[in-house]
Amino acid sequence: MKRKERMKKKRTENTEGFMKSVLVLMVSQALIKLLGFIYRIYLTNREGFGDEGNAIYSSGYQIYALLLTISSIGVPNAISKLVSEKVAIGDDKGAHRIFKVALITFGLIGLTGTMILFLEARIYCKNNITDTRSGTYISCISTCNILCNYRISYKRIF
Repeated sequence: MKRKERMKKKRTENTEGFMKSVLVLMVSQALIKLLGFIYRIYLTNREGFGDEGNAIYSSGYQIYALLLTISSIGVPNAISKLVSEKVAIGDDKGAHRIFKVALITFGLIGLTGTMILFLEARIYCKNNITDTRSGTYISCISTCNILCNYRISYKRIF
């Protein structure tokens, strides 16, 4: 009888922990959306920024978002699955090895994307957008690519 009670208590604790995690994720996503909304309203209505500033921001952000999407598409889910399988069978060394390989791989992909964005931004904008000011913006946000790739590696592990 005591074993059933312990199992029931453990399931209840696991459920409560899961629900707390879900709540934290929901609140953080709502906060991110709210901050993004406030930022866009501020940026749009800021004196001196106007339509020209929005055009520079939008053209630069589209290129950044495309490269970030390409660098993180589908692979994090596969890594998460591989690590989960190793942990489930008790192979912690194997899970850690997968994590290290993922960290190095995503670091190299992120570094490559960052270098492409940083070094080629002005040339791309001059040839395709005809406004080199977008290139300055792209160069400034290029470091986010490598940081986001590292975030993806850690997010899927923990």
